Amino acid sequence: MKKTIVYILALIMTMSIIVQGNTIFASAATTAFPSLSSSAYCETIASKTIAVYKDSAFKTRGTTSPAQSYNAEIWAGDTCKLLSITDSYIKVEYPTSSGQKTGYVKCSAFIGVSSPTEKVTSKGQATTYSKAAKESWGYTEKGDVVYKLGESGNYTQIIYTAKSGNRAYKMGYVLTSDYNSKIISVGSGAVVGAASTVSNDIQKKLDALQQKYPTGTKWEKSFDGAIQCNGFAKLVFNTLYGTYPGAYADGAGNKLVITFKGARGDLKEVGSLTGSNVTASKVKTLMENAQVGDFIQIGYNDRDYPHSMIFLSFDKNNVYVVDCNSDGKCTVVWNNAKSFTNYFEKRCDSVVIYRAK
Repeated sequence: MKKTIVYILALIMTMSIIVQGNTIFASAATTAFPSLSSSAYCETIASKTIAVYKDSAFKTRGTTSPAQSYNAEIWAGDTCKLLSITDSYIKVEYPTSSGQKTGYVKCSAFIGVSSPTEKVTSKGQATTYSKAAKESWGYTEKGDVVYKLGESGNYTQIIYTAKSGNRAYKMGYVLTSDYNSKIISVGSGAVVGAASTVSNDIQKKLDALQQKYPTGTKWEKSFDGAIQCNGFAKLVFNTLYGTYPGAYADGAGNKLVITFKGARGDLKEVGSLTGSNVTASKVKTLMENAQVGDFIQIGYNDRDYPHSMIFLSFDKNNVYVVDCNSDGKCTVVWNNAKSFTNYFEKRCDSVVIYRAK
């Protein structure tokens, strides 16, 4: 019985599960927060109204500078300077109508874990966001120190190097697929294959497309006569490479006909799977040969029409794509997660990947 109690206590100490609104972060604490001060602070944007206290014991509402007792609070959208972070409190400077003020808030008001889950050196550039699924807020660069705080939906909360004057860090979000493919090393096992390598030119084009057609956009136009998922995928592929696949093939496992005329001949098939070969493990192996921007075509096992999408990255559980109309409402979704098991193995009877030569 004693051994069981000790084991449970140890598990509680090494795991932090904190609920914030409708978000649950579950992460093992493995490293400390960065050392901060007024001359090396971390900048972030509040996503909700936060109660401010005079001290770290949270006994009296108010501020330490100036020393005042009242129902002090930070408002959603306020740009804040985090001066110190512990597992229980954050000392923060924030704007008010009467000037900057300083006080203490609960750590959980900004962060979903009691300690970062890992500290890494960024291997590349990844767009950051002030809030999950909200406006872009800069980017990480190769060599930046990045602290992973936890995951929320398709996003990962991080603290990262962002030196400017007395600012040492920023705290925000990156797409989890970007964290896996652009920030951490391939050797860590999060992402393997060509998904982690993308030319600056292609990345800039993808970023521009994401700015023009962000997640939630209703794309109800056509491209070369193609509409919905196929039309949008062709538009993206053509923007990236100046070429695109041809029309659907009848009775060909929902693959595409490559029409070798003009620019459309500048394509090759990377690989394909059909029938009983569409298993989670085989699709994952196929995706290990994929590159950012490849054209993916799948056929469903329960309907006649296929689905087109553009490959972005993958991890051990999912392929991440940009596509349109996966909801049947012509909605564009970036980093749309497609499970190897629940999507490909259970719902698909063919998968093919095309690439610009």
